[in-house]
Amino acid sequence: MPKSLNIQDIMEMLPHRFPFLLIDRVVYGPNASKVAYIISEQYEAITQKLLQLDRGVTLLDGKGAWSGQEKRIILCAFGRRHFIPIKKLVQSIDPDAFVIVCDAHEVLGEGFGEYQKEL
Repeated sequence: MPKSLNIQDIMEMLPHRFPFLLIDRVVYGPNASKVAYIISEQYEAITQKLLQLDRGVTLLDGKGAWSGQEKRIILCAFGRRHFIPIKKLVQSIDPDAFVIVCDAHEVLGEGFGEYQKEL
């Protein structure tokens, strides 16, 4: 059984992790976002809940290579602070959902960054 972390453990780890967090902020900017690909038989319910959270959602058509089964893939971009709520939302609706979360160094469009005019 893994050892539980106490405040002393966390304080000892912080100096090792903090430089990487700082570098991420400098390199990718404070507005770096996440993108989730969610594959679930419950895609309609998940999509509705994401829309209620005022998140933009795109539905993609997919096909399982092994099963040959047609699938709907939810694509959703969101800020870092939405990661945990979205993860909990998906898990509450479909604990068997397949979820991939990626870093998005820049997201442009409504609700995110604006396109800059070329100089």
